[in-house]
Amino acid sequence: MKKYLHCSVLAILMVVTFVGCKKDAYPPATIEESKASLPDYYRFIESLKKRGFKFWSFKKYWANRYAPLPDKLIVIRHDVHKRDLQYAYYAISIEKYLLNKSDVATYYVLYGDPSQKEDKDLQKKYIDLIHYCSNIEKFDVQPHLSINTFLIDKKYYPNYLYDKTADEINAIFNRNYVYNYTNNGIELMLTGEDSLNIVNIDDEILSILSDYDWPLGKFQSISSHGSHEEINLSYLNNQKLMDFKSLYSNDLFEFETYQTRIGNELTYLSDLAENSNPYWRINPDALPDGRYQLLMHPKVWSIDFIR
Repeated sequence: MKKYLHCSVLAILMVVTFVGCKKDAYPPATIEESKASLPDYYRFIESLKKRGFKFWSFKKYWANRYAPLPDKLIVIRHDVHKRDLQYAYYAISIEKYLLNKSDVATYYVLYGDPSQKEDKDLQKKYIDLIHYCSNIEKFDVQPHLSINTFLIDKKYYPNYLYDKTADEINAIFNRNYVYNYTNNGIELMLTGEDSLNIVNIDDEILSILSDYDWPLGKFQSISSHGSHEEINLSYLNNQKLMDFKSLYSNDLFEFETYQTRIGNELTYLSDLAENSNPYWRINPDALPDGRYQLLMHPKVWSIDFIR
Protein backbone atom coordinates (compact mmCIF):
# COMPACT_ATOMS: atom_id res chain seq x y z
CA MET A 1 0.00 0.00 0.00
CA LYS A 2 2.82 2.39 0.91
CA LYS A 3 4.51 1.56 -2.40
CA TYR A 4 1.39 2.43 -4.40
CA LEU A 5 0.78 5.56 -2.29
CA HIS A 6 4.36 6.66 -2.86
CA CYS A 7 4.03 6.13 -6.62
CA SER A 8 0.72 8.00 -6.70
CA VAL A 9 2.13 10.99 -4.84
CA LEU A 10 5.19 11.00 -7.11
CA ALA A 11 3.00 10.86 -10.20
CA ILE A 12 0.87 13.76 -8.95
CA LEU A 13 3.98 15.81 -8.22
CA MET A 14 5.33 15.11 -11.71
CA VAL A 15 2.04 16.15 -13.31
CA VAL A 16 1.79 19.31 -11.21
CA THR A 17 5.41 20.18 -11.97
CA PHE A 18 4.93 19.61 -15.71
CA VAL A 19 1.69 21.55 -15.86
CA GLY A 20 3.17 24.35 -13.80
CA CYS A 21 6.22 24.64 -16.06
CA LYS A 22 4.08 24.43 -19.15
CA LYS A 23 1.76 27.15 -17.90
CA ASP A 24 4.69 29.44 -17.05
CA ALA A 25 6.42 28.93 -20.37
CA TYR A 26 3.59 28.44 -22.82
CA PRO A 27 0.40 30.34 -21.97
CA PRO A 28 -2.35 30.60 -22.97
CA ALA A 29 -4.18 27.32 -23.43
CA THR A 30 -7.13 28.48 -25.53
CA ILE A 31 -8.11 30.93 -28.23
CA GLU A 32 -10.95 32.08 -25.96
CA GLU A 33 -8.45 33.34 -23.38
CA SER A 34 -6.52 35.13 -26.09
CA LYS A 35 -9.58 36.80 -27.61
CA ALA A 36 -10.68 37.92 -24.15
CA SER A 37 -7.28 39.44 -23.40
CA LEU A 38 -6.58 41.04 -26.82
CA PRO A 39 -10.03 41.64 -28.33
CA ASP A 40 -8.92 44.60 -30.46
CA TYR A 41 -6.10 42.59 -32.00
CA TYR A 42 -8.41 39.71 -32.86
CA ARG A 43 -10.88 42.13 -34.45
CA PHE A 44 -8.09 43.98 -36.28
CA ILE A 45 -6.88 40.87 -38.10
CA GLU A 46 -10.35 39.41 -38.63
CA SER A 47 -11.74 42.66 -40.11
CA LEU A 48 -8.83 43.35 -42.44
CA LYS A 49 -8.73 39.74 -43.62
CA LYS A 50 -12.33 40.16 -44.76
CA ARG A 51 -11.23 43.22 -46.74
CA GLY A 52 -8.61 41.14 -48.54
CA PHE A 53 -5.50 42.17 -46.61
CA LYS A 54 -2.58 39.74 -46.50
CA PHE A 55 -0.60 39.42 -43.26
CA TRP A 56 3.09 38.54 -43.45
CA SER A 57 6.06 38.14 -41.15
CA PHE A 58 9.14 40.21 -41.86
CA LYS A 59 10.92 37.05 -42.92
CA LYS A 60 8.30 36.44 -45.62
CA TYR A 61 8.38 40.07 -46.69
CA TRP A 62 12.15 40.07 -47.05
CA ALA A 63 12.08 36.88 -49.12
CA ASN A 64 9.50 38.46 -51.47
CA ARG A 65 10.65 42.08 -51.48
CA TYR A 66 11.65 42.04 -55.16
CA ALA A 67 8.45 40.32 -56.30
CA PRO A 68 5.17 42.16 -56.91
CA LEU A 69 3.70 42.79 -53.45
CA PRO A 70 0.00 42.43 -52.61
CA ASP A 71 -1.91 45.70 -52.91
CA LYS A 72 -3.24 45.13 -49.40
CA LEU A 73 -0.45 43.99 -47.11
CA ILE A 74 0.39 44.27 -43.41
CA VAL A 75 3.83 43.10 -42.32
CA ILE A 76 3.57 42.59 -38.57
CA ARG A 77 6.28 42.88 -35.98
CA HIS A 78 5.82 42.50 -32.24
CA ASP A 79 8.37 44.28 -30.04
CA VAL A 80 8.35 42.23 -26.86
CA HIS A 81 9.54 43.82 -23.62
CA LYS A 82 9.15 42.63 -20.04
CA ARG A 83 5.58 43.87 -19.83
CA ASP A 84 4.65 42.17 -23.13
CA LEU A 85 5.83 38.63 -22.38
CA GLN A 86 2.55 37.11 -21.23
CA TYR A 87 0.57 38.92 -23.92
CA ALA A 88 2.88 37.79 -26.71
CA TYR A 89 1.55 34.26 -26.20
CA TYR A 90 -1.99 35.56 -26.60
CA ALA A 91 -1.00 37.25 -29.87
CA ILE A 92 0.56 34.00 -31.07
CA SER A 93 -2.64 32.12 -30.29
CA ILE A 94 -4.76 34.64 -32.22
CA GLU A 95 -2.45 34.55 -35.24
CA LYS A 96 -2.37 30.77 -35.25
CA TYR A 97 -6.17 30.76 -35.27
CA LEU A 98 -6.73 33.41 -37.95
CA LEU A 99 -3.68 33.21 -40.24
CA ASN A 100 -1.72 30.67 -42.20
CA LYS A 101 1.29 29.45 -40.25
CA SER A 102 3.74 31.05 -42.69
CA ASP A 103 2.04 34.43 -42.23
CA VAL A 104 2.35 34.81 -38.46
CA ALA A 105 4.18 37.95 -37.30
CA THR A 106 7.86 38.25 -36.53
CA TYR A 107 8.46 38.43 -32.78
CA TYR A 108 11.32 40.76 -31.81
CA VAL A 109 12.40 40.01 -28.25
CA LEU A 110 14.38 42.38 -25.99
CA TYR A 111 16.77 39.67 -24.85
CA GLY A 112 20.21 40.47 -23.44
CA ASP A 113 19.84 44.24 -23.12
CA PRO A 114 22.60 45.52 -20.78
CA SER A 115 20.02 47.40 -18.71
CA GLN A 116 18.30 44.08 -17.86
CA LYS A 117 21.17 41.61 -17.94
CA GLU A 118 21.24 41.11 -14.16
CA ASP A 119 17.60 40.00 -14.11
CA LYS A 120 18.15 36.28 -14.70
CA ASP A 121 14.50 35.37 -14.28
CA LEU A 122 13.51 37.88 -16.95
CA GLN A 123 16.20 36.62 -19.31
CA LYS A 124 14.90 33.08 -18.86
CA LYS A 125 11.38 34.20 -19.75
CA TYR A 126 12.71 35.87 -22.89
CA ILE A 127 14.50 32.65 -23.79
CA ASP A 128 11.33 30.63 -23.16
CA LEU A 129 9.47 32.81 -25.66
CA ILE A 130 12.28 32.69 -28.21
CA HIS A 131 12.44 28.90 -28.11
CA TYR A 132 8.66 28.57 -28.09
CA CYS A 133 8.40 30.65 -31.26
CA SER A 134 11.32 29.01 -33.00
CA ASN A 135 11.29 25.40 -31.84
CA ILE A 136 7.66 24.71 -30.95
CA GLU A 137 5.67 26.87 -33.38
CA LYS A 138 8.38 27.42 -36.05
CA PHE A 139 7.62 31.16 -36.16
CA ASP A 140 10.07 33.92 -37.01
CA VAL A 141 11.71 35.37 -33.88
CA GLN A 142 14.51 37.95 -33.93
CA PRO A 143 16.35 40.40 -31.61
CA HIS A 144 14.86 43.67 -30.38
CA LEU A 145 17.89 45.80 -29.50
CA SER A 146 18.89 49.20 -28.21
CA ILE A 147 22.27 49.52 -29.87
CA ASN A 148 22.91 52.71 -27.88
CA THR A 149 22.51 50.81 -24.62
CA PHE A 150 25.24 48.42 -25.75
CA LEU A 151 27.44 51.30 -26.91
CA ILE A 152 27.04 53.09 -23.57
CA ASP A 153 27.64 49.85 -21.67
CA LYS A 154 30.95 49.52 -23.55
CA LYS A 155 31.69 53.18 -22.81
CA TYR A 156 32.07 53.82 -26.53
CA TYR A 157 30.97 57.46 -26.43
CA PRO A 158 33.12 60.17 -24.77
CA ASN A 159 32.56 60.30 -21.02
CA TYR A 160 31.39 63.90 -21.08
CA LEU A 161 28.44 62.89 -23.25
CA TYR A 162 26.77 60.75 -20.59
CA ASP A 163 25.53 63.74 -18.60
CA LYS A 164 24.25 65.67 -21.61
CA THR A 165 20.60 66.20 -22.47
CA ALA A 166 19.25 65.32 -25.90
CA ASP A 167 19.26 69.01 -26.88
CA GLU A 168 22.88 69.39 -25.80
CA ILE A 169 23.88 66.30 -27.78
CA ASN A 170 22.07 67.65 -30.83
CA ALA A 171 23.87 70.98 -30.51
CA ILE A 172 27.25 69.19 -30.53
CA PHE A 173 26.11 67.08 -33.47
CA ASN A 174 25.02 70.13 -35.47
CA ARG A 175 28.43 71.77 -35.01
CA ASN A 176 30.36 68.83 -36.37
CA TYR A 177 28.17 66.53 -38.46
CA VAL A 178 25.48 66.38 -41.12
CA TYR A 179 23.23 63.47 -42.10
CA ASN A 180 22.68 62.95 -45.81
CA TYR A 181 19.44 61.00 -46.21
CA THR A 182 19.27 58.76 -49.28
CA ASN A 183 16.96 56.00 -50.45
CA ASN A 184 19.71 53.58 -49.43
CA GLY A 185 20.24 54.77 -45.91
CA ILE A 186 21.97 57.60 -44.07
CA GLU A 187 25.41 58.88 -45.00
CA LEU A 188 27.34 60.60 -42.20
CA MET A 189 29.22 63.74 -43.25
CA LEU A 190 31.91 65.16 -40.95
CA THR A 191 32.01 68.98 -40.99
CA GLY A 192 34.21 69.53 -37.95
CA GLU A 193 35.84 67.47 -35.20
CA ASP A 194 34.59 63.92 -34.57
CA SER A 195 33.86 64.91 -30.97
CA LEU A 196 31.16 62.25 -30.50
CA ASN A 197 33.29 59.37 -31.82
CA ILE A 198 30.69 58.40 -34.41
CA VAL A 199 32.63 58.42 -37.70
CA ASN A 200 33.41 54.72 -37.26
CA ILE A 201 30.35 53.86 -35.18
CA ASP A 202 29.14 51.40 -37.84
CA ASP A 203 32.25 49.29 -37.22
CA GLU A 204 31.57 49.38 -33.48
CA ILE A 205 27.96 48.34 -34.06
CA LEU A 206 29.07 45.33 -36.08
CA SER A 207 31.59 44.47 -33.36
CA ILE A 208 28.84 44.57 -30.72
CA LEU A 209 26.51 42.44 -32.82
CA SER A 210 29.23 39.89 -33.52
CA ASP A 211 29.54 39.40 -29.73
CA TYR A 212 25.79 39.43 -29.08
CA ASP A 213 24.68 36.10 -27.62
CA TRP A 214 21.38 35.48 -29.42
CA PRO A 215 19.99 32.14 -28.12
CA LEU A 216 19.36 30.84 -31.65
CA GLY A 217 22.78 31.78 -32.94
CA LYS A 218 22.37 33.48 -36.32
CA PHE A 219 19.72 36.19 -36.64
CA GLN A 220 18.32 37.62 -39.86
CA SER A 221 17.00 40.99 -38.77
CA ILE A 222 16.85 43.50 -35.94
CA SER A 223 14.14 45.77 -34.56
CA SER A 224 15.51 48.86 -32.84
CA HIS A 225 14.26 49.60 -29.35
CA GLY A 226 13.20 53.17 -28.59
CA SER A 227 14.95 53.43 -25.24
CA HIS A 228 14.53 56.58 -23.14
CA GLU A 229 18.21 57.31 -22.68
CA GLU A 230 18.97 60.93 -23.51
CA ILE A 231 21.28 59.90 -26.31
CA ASN A 232 18.48 57.91 -27.89
CA LEU A 233 16.25 60.98 -27.88
CA SER A 234 18.84 62.84 -29.94
CA TYR A 235 20.08 62.61 -33.52
CA LEU A 236 22.07 59.59 -32.36
CA ASN A 237 18.99 57.47 -31.76
CA ASN A 238 18.94 53.73 -32.39
CA GLN A 239 16.88 53.98 -35.56
CA LYS A 240 19.25 56.41 -37.26
CA LEU A 241 22.38 54.52 -36.27
CA MET A 242 20.96 51.28 -37.64
CA ASP A 243 19.95 53.06 -40.86
CA PHE A 244 23.53 53.96 -41.78
CA LYS A 245 24.07 53.13 -45.44
CA SER A 246 27.31 51.39 -44.48
CA LEU A 247 25.28 48.76 -42.56
CA TYR A 248 23.05 47.83 -45.49
CA SER A 249 25.34 44.98 -46.47
CA ASN A 250 27.19 42.93 -43.86
CA ASP A 251 27.69 39.34 -42.75
CA LEU A 252 25.83 39.61 -39.41
CA PHE A 253 22.27 40.62 -40.28
CA GLU A 254 20.27 41.37 -43.40
CA PHE A 255 18.08 44.30 -42.40
CA GLU A 256 16.70 46.48 -39.61
CA THR A 257 12.97 47.15 -39.56
CA TYR A 258 13.20 50.98 -39.54
CA GLN A 259 15.62 51.20 -42.45
CA THR A 260 14.75 53.58 -45.26
CA ARG A 261 14.62 50.81 -47.85
CA ILE A 262 11.73 49.25 -45.90
CA GLY A 263 10.04 52.55 -45.12
CA ASN A 264 10.00 53.32 -48.83
CA GLU A 265 7.84 50.22 -49.43
CA LEU A 266 5.75 49.92 -46.26
CA THR A 267 3.87 52.73 -44.53
CA TYR A 268 4.65 52.70 -40.82
CA LEU A 269 1.90 52.05 -38.26
CA SER A 270 2.62 52.04 -34.54
CA ASP A 271 0.31 51.30 -31.62
CA LEU A 272 2.25 53.88 -29.60
CA ALA A 273 1.08 56.69 -31.88
CA GLU A 274 -1.80 58.98 -31.04
CA ASN A 275 -1.65 58.36 -27.30
CA SER A 276 -1.58 54.56 -27.66
CA ASN A 277 -5.04 54.60 -29.22
CA PRO A 278 -4.71 55.03 -33.00
CA TYR A 279 -7.96 55.17 -34.95
CA TRP A 280 -7.21 51.97 -36.91
CA ARG A 281 -6.90 49.92 -33.77
CA ILE A 282 -10.46 50.66 -32.66
CA ASN A 283 -11.83 50.89 -36.20
CA PRO A 284 -9.66 48.79 -38.53
CA ASP A 285 -12.08 49.29 -41.42
CA ALA A 286 -11.08 52.97 -41.46
CA LEU A 287 -7.51 52.02 -42.44
CA PRO A 288 -7.02 52.85 -46.14
CA ASP A 289 -5.92 50.12 -48.52
CA GLY A 290 -2.15 49.94 -48.86
CA ARG A 291 1.03 48.25 -47.73
CA TYR A 292 2.00 48.68 -44.10
CA GLN A 293 4.50 47.77 -41.43
CA LEU A 294 2.63 47.33 -38.14
CA LEU A 295 4.59 47.72 -34.93
CA MET A 296 2.62 46.07 -32.15
CA HIS A 297 3.43 45.88 -28.43
CA PRO A 298 1.19 43.03 -27.19
CA LYS A 299 0.53 44.53 -23.75
CA VAL A 300 -0.73 47.78 -25.30
CA TRP A 301 -3.57 45.85 -26.98
CA SER A 302 -4.71 44.15 -23.76
CA ILE A 303 -7.93 44.97 -21.98
CA ASP A 304 -6.03 45.71 -18.76
CA PHE A 305 -3.56 48.21 -20.29
CA ILE A 306 -3.95 51.64 -18.65
CA ARG A 307 -3.72 54.41 -21.24
